[in-house]
Amino acid sequence: MRADAVAHYATLLDSEVLPSEALCLTAVCGLSVREGLARFGAGGLGRETTLGDAGLSLADTCPEELRLVVVVPRDGWLFLVEDNGFHGARSATLSRLSRRTVAASVYWNANLDSAISLAQDGEVLATCDFVVDDEMPAGALRPFLDGLDFGDADLMCAAAVAFLERGTSVRLDADWSVSPHIASVIASPE
Repeated sequence: MRADAVAHYATLLDSEVLPSEALCLTAVCGLSVREGLARFGAGGLGRETTLGDAGLSLADTCPEELRLVVVVPRDGWLFLVEDNGFHGARSATLSRLSRRTVAASVYWNANLDSAISLAQDGEVLATCDFVVDDEMPAGALRPFLDGLDFGDADLMCAAAVAFLERGTSVRLDADWSVSPHIASVIASPE
């Protein structure tokens, strides 16, 4: 993780390049787009859209009826992004994604429900609530959370995305967020 990671993601969130109100960002190592979508529970390859346009599509429909995931392959990792969703933060989803590999997820919503999770070989190793938990847990998450400050309400979501950068060594930038990528409907969002 670069030293400026939290500031970098704060800028993306403040400018709404990344959705700041509610976001689920899940990363899985080494899967193809097709395999990642299948394990995620999405309906296969869909149309191309930007993350912002996917969010607008949700705003125009009843969110319970249509959940989209935008899929972005980057440097050996597959990022599955949900604007105002949480499917990638679910234990069952992370378990499926991480079979014979590793997956990590960050999630928050407008009510400040939140989670940072790490899964490997089909097992969720650890999850913490970065808004509510006073102390970050020991164990599997600790090396990825050391030095990240979740005490500043204005920066806690940026720190959560920085956790993913630390775990994947992939920097997500503005171009990534505004470029078109494959989107798919989540088949069973519950």
